[in-house]
Amino acid sequence: MEHYGNRDLEQVFQEFFALGAELSNPKESNLFPVFPLDSSQEQVLHSVRKGKSLVVEGPPGTGKSQLIANLVSDYISRGKKVLVVSQKRAALDVVYERMQKAGFGEFLALVHDYRADQKRLFAKIKKQIDAIEQYQELNRGIDSMHLEREISLRSKTIESLSSKFEDLRESLLDSSQAGLPIKAMYLKSEGPGSPRMRHDTGLLQLNWEEANQFKREFRIFKSYSEKFTSSFWERRNSFAHVDSQHFASVQEILVSLENFDTENIPAHFDQTNWEGLLKYMLENDAISDKLEQLIEVFDQLGNPSLALELMLFPKRKKELKKIQEWSRLSKTRLDSLSLNLPENLPAVMEESVMLKEKLQHWKDRWMLYFAKGKYANIAAWLDQNGLKFNLQNLRVLLNELDQLADMASEITALPGFSTLNLSLESLEKHQKELNELRYWEELWITIPVLESFHNWRKFEKKPEELSIFLKQVLRKVHSFEKQMLSWKMYFSPWQIGEVLFGQKVPHANLFQELSELKAFDQFLENWELSKRKIAENLQREYPNVDTEFQVEVFESAWYSSWISEIEKRNPVLVEAGGMKLFYEMQELKTAILEKEQWPKMWLCSGFGSI
Repeated sequence: MEHYGNRDLEQVFQEFFALGAELSNPKESNLFPVFPLDSSQEQVLHSVRKGKSLVVEGPPGTGKSQLIANLVSDYISRGKKVLVVSQKRAALDVVYERMQKAGFGEFLALVHDYRADQKRLFAKIKKQIDAIEQYQELNRGIDSMHLEREISLRSKTIESLSSKFEDLRESLLDSSQAGLPIKAMYLKSEGPGSPRMRHDTGLLQLNWEEANQFKREFRIFKSYSEKFTSSFWERRNSFAHVDSQHFASVQEILVSLENFDTENIPAHFDQTNWEGLLKYMLENDAISDKLEQLIEVFDQLGNPSLALELMLFPKRKKELKKIQEWSRLSKTRLDSLSLNLPENLPAVMEESVMLKEKLQHWKDRWMLYFAKGKYANIAAWLDQNGLKFNLQNLRVLLNELDQLADMASEITALPGFSTLNLSLESLEKHQKELNELRYWEELWITIPVLESFHNWRKFEKKPEELSIFLKQVLRKVHSFEKQMLSWKMYFSPWQIGEVLFGQKVPHANLFQELSELKAFDQFLENWELSKRKIAENLQREYPNVDTEFQVEVFESAWYSSWISEIEKRNPVLVEAGGMKLFYEMQELKTAILEKEQWPKMWLCSGFGSI
C-alpha cells in the first residue's frame, strides 16, 4: 500500500506479471485439453498460452467451467502446477468434480478449509511420493514412447486439417475481394439453372456496394431508354451540354431541316440516285473536297478518254494494270541497255536485216567499212552514242536491237486501248499517262457512291461533258454540306436522313422532350463506361422483359462471376461439399477425440509430472 497505493490492482498485476512480448501461437502437439472445445473456448486457450491475461464472461451453462478444466488439464499435462481460486465454493466444486470424473482426482487437491482439508491433502501427497519410482519406470517404458508417438501423429493431423479448414473458413467469410463473403453468395445465388448473361465482362469490376448502386442506376437508365428507344431520338447527338435556352434554336433548325427540298435538283439528275448521294454525304465528311480534287485531276489528264474507258468498263482496269506492268519492266530493260534508243527505230530494224546477212561472210565483213553508206540509220545511231562504225560495235548494236525487237513484239500481245498507241519510243509518255490514270482511278473509288449515281455511258467519248456534269454535282454538294453544318449542331446524320426522306417530328412537347433528353444524356455521361456496357448487354440479351427480371439476371450473373473468380483464387473452396472434404472432417473429428483421451491416460497411468 505504501508503494502502490495510488494504482489499481490491474496496474500492479500488469507491472509485475505481464510479459514483455507476446508468445508465439502454440503448436497442436503442445496442446492438451481433454474436454470438448468450441471455437470461442479454443480461442481463449490459445490466448492464455500466448501469455495474455483476459476475462471470460458468459451466462450459466455456456462452458466457463469446462474452459477452466481444459486450461488446467493443458498445463498439468505439460508438468506445470496450477492453482484455481474462486470466491464461491460451488464454482471450485464444479471444476474439481469435472476433473475427477475424467480421472485426474489423484492429482488434484481441493482446499476449502486449510485445517479441515489438511489431512486428506497430506495423504494424497504421501501416495504420490510413494509411487515416484513406479512413475519413473512407467515413463521409461515402451507404452510411454508409443503414447508420445500417437499423440504426435494425431497432433500433426489436427494441425494440418485445422489449418486447411481455417483457410476454408477465412475464404468463406472474407469480404475483402468482392465486398460480400462468398458464403453469402452461395446462399443468395440461384444456382446454375438461373438466367445468365453471355457477355459478363465488367462484372468483376463491381464490388457488392457498386453492384447495388448499379441496380439503382439501371432502373433510371431503363426508364429513360424505354421512352426514347425506337423513336426519332434513339440515335441522337448528346444534349448533355446543350443549355435549355438553346432549345428554341434546336426547334428552328428542325423546321429548316423539314423544309429542305430534296427535289430541288437539276432535271437531268436522277431523284433516287440523288437521295443516295445525300445519304452518303450524311455519313461521310468532306466529300466535296474529294470530288473537287477528282475533277481537277480529270481536267489535267493527258488522255481523259482512257479514263472514261476505265470508268465505263471496270474489267479494263485489269488490262490497264497489265500494260502498266509491261511498261515498268520495259523501262527497266531499256535502262539496262548500253545504247540509247534510236530516233528512227523501224528504219534501223530494216537495215539490220541486211547487215546480219553480210556479217555471215568474212569477205563482206572485211568490206563492211566501205559499205557504211548503205547503213545510214545504223551509222547515225552509233554516232548518236559516240561509237565508231566497226565490227565490234555493230555486234553490240545488233544484240541490243534484238532485245528491242522482242520488246516491240510484246506490244502486240497487250490489251488494246483505242486511245493508247503503245510504242517503245513513247514509253516515258505512256508511263506518265498511266500513272495519272492510276491516280485518277484511286480518287474515283474513294467516292464509291458515284459509281451508281448516274448513267455514265451518256458521256462515252465526251470527256468534256463529263467534266461539266461533275462540276454541277459539286455545286450541289457544296450547297448541301453548308446546310449540314447547321443541322449537325444538334442532330445526328441518321436523324437528318430520317427527316429529309419522310419522317415528321412532333413539335407539341418538343421542349419537354429536350429537357428529358438533356437529363438522360447527363446521366449517361456521368455513368461509368463499364456499368453502361453491362446495361447495354442486359438490354441486348434480354430485350423483351421487364426491368426487375433484368435486375435479377444481373444479380445472378454477378454472383456467378464472383463465385467463379473467388474459387479460382482460393482452390480450397472448390473442395467444399465434396467427398474428400467430408472424409477429412471425419478424420479431424476422430483425431481430436482420440487426442482428448491421451492426456488422461498420460497422467492417470503416472506418465506425467506430479
